[in-house]
Parts: sequence; structure tokens; C-alpha cells
Amino acid sequence: MFGYLRPLLPELKVREAQLYRAVYCGVCRAIGKNCGHLSRLYLQYDAAVLALLWLTDRDQIPLEKRACILHPGVTQPIVADDPALDAAARACVLLAYFRAQDAVADEKDLQARGALGILGPAVRHMTARNAAAQETFRNVEALVREIGALEQEGCSDMDRMAELSGQTVAQVVMSFEGIGEDMREPLRWMGLQLGRWLYLVDALDDQLVDAETGAYNVLRLAEGSPQAVRGLARETAQWAAMQAANAFDLLPEEGPAHGILYNLLYAGMPSTLERVAEHPRDSKPSKGKGGQHAGSL
Repeated sequence: MFGYLRPLLPELKVREAQLYRAVYCGVCRAIGKNCGHLSRLYLQYDAAVLALLWLTDRDQIPLEKRACILHPGVTQPIVADDPALDAAARACVLLAYFRAQDAVADEKDLQARGALGILGPAVRHMTARNAAAQETFRNVEALVREIGALEQEGCSDMDRMAELSGQTVAQVVMSFEGIGEDMREPLRWMGLQLGRWLYLVDALDDQLVDAETGAYNVLRLAEGSPQAVRGLARETAQWAAMQAANAFDLLPEEGPAHGILYNLLYAGMPSTLERVAEHPRDSKPSKGKGGQHAGSL
């Protein structure tokens, strides 16, 4: 995952902010349980959003008081021992693994090599124990290989690359066995569009650094002036976000996760897109690194 999917925290209600943090911390704990404690270093904000998508039809999401691994003497609310969080943990580690692979292939990144040393055994362990994770690994691996081949060819088709990213995220979104039948198509479409949005936001954010390092970035290769290409990428990302919001409107509206996801789509994502479009980063963290640990959220 990319780490860009997060709500706009100042706009969350107090109870929504508490639940978001509790889900985030719960995914962190689930990573330790399912994939090993070192894999928790690669926790991303997107994983909490993924769990919330799978929890959106819940009338109640129970919280428990648990100690954090970083602050063992302090207890805080957490969503614990839930299949949705276990699945989000596995998905987070799986995508971090492929992200690290990409960084090693593109940039010979030493930190990403270290990440593979941690994430590789974790992925092998969890796929050996969980049939759904094994199937998701195969499906995502095939898409990642296709993306990698197109990058090697120097593909300049922004829509094609974003579509493959969307298919990857859709595969992950649909990997949870607890999705209700009435939610399957809205979640599939939402995952497809979120993946498209993520790819374009990441490309916009990385464009300056990739130009300096020579790493692949579809925006560098697309036809047109740099300003026109960035404008098109921004408009396409806005369209994908709108499509994701349309799919979200078909999901249940009464559950406790609804307000957080509404904030994500209508406040968090627009804010993030505006930031990366206007102020792309000029230094690039390792693609193997995660977001922030739950203890520092």
C-alpha cells in the first residue's frame, strides 16, 4: 500500500477519531499475531481504511482496553481479535512485500532489501497457513508482474497503469471472506477506483524525485507538457475518487465506520490530492517503509 488513504483527522468527531485509532492499533496488533512482530514496522494507514471498509456493515464495533507494544504500561481502546483486522493485516504485509520488491528492482534500495528480509518469511508463513491469503498472493503477484513488465517497457499509458493498480487493490478488497453479498459489487468498484487514485497520487508525489533518480514514473513518459500531464493526472484522480464515493453511497449508512469513510472520501482524499499536486515531495522515503506505528498516530 501507499500510505495516502487516511481521513482528515481534525474533521472527525471524537468518537470517530477514537474508533479510527482503535482500528489502526488493532491492525498493528493483528500484524504481530499473523505475520510476526517485525512486520509491524510496515503498517500503513491504508490498512485501517481497508479494515473499516469490511466493518462498514457492522451495527457495533466493540472496543477493548489493551496495552500498546510501544507503551506497555498504558492501555488504550483497540479493536481486537476481529477477522476483518486479521485480513487487513495480511493484506498490508502482502502489499508492503510487493512494494519493497518494486523498490529493489527499480532503485536497488538497500532499505527495501532489508524489508524483504523481514516481509518475505512473513508472507511465506501466512500464505502457508491461510488459503485466502495464498489465493490473494497469486492474484496480486500476477498483476504486479504485469505492471513490472510494462514499467520495463517504458509504458506511457497513464490509464493502463492506473487500471492495473486498481485491479490489484480490488483483488485485495475482495479477498475478505466476510463480505456480504449485497456489498460485493460496491466494494469491488470502490477498490478499483481507490487503486486508480492511489497510483496517480503516488505518481504525482514522486514525479520530481523520479526525474532526478531516473526511476520509472508514467507521468515522465506520458505525451504532453509536464504541466498538462500533471493536470490530466489530477483530473483523472478526481474522477476516480468521485467513482469511489458513488460506490460508497451504496454501502450501509448507519454503522460506526460510516462517518470515518465519508470523511476519507470527501475530505481526506481531496486534501491529499491537493497537497501532492501542488507540493510534490523532493526527497523519497524507501518504498519498503510503512506509515507510522500505531503508537505515534
